Amino acid sequence: MRAHASDPNHMPHVLSTDGWVAMRWDRLRALDPHDGEWGVHVLETSGGTVGEVAEEVLAWCRRALLGQAPLMRVPED
Repeated sequence: MRAHASDPNHMPHVLSTDGWVAMRWDRLRALDPHDGEWGVHVLETSGGTVGEVAEEVLAWCRRALLGQAPLMRVPED
């Protein structure tokens, strides 16, 4: 998952093989992690307590709702 966060083209078959047929896998392949369209934030939760992780996720959600967090944006057709 962390490799996909930095590069949407990393081993795409693990996401798409036997996946839902209505998914638009062609759009994922079209993303370039260096062109500003691919915004993924990795939350490091390995060392946190349940409460700390929940607070970090909630803080990210609030930033995302306010437009202050990177979000994955797929170009429209």
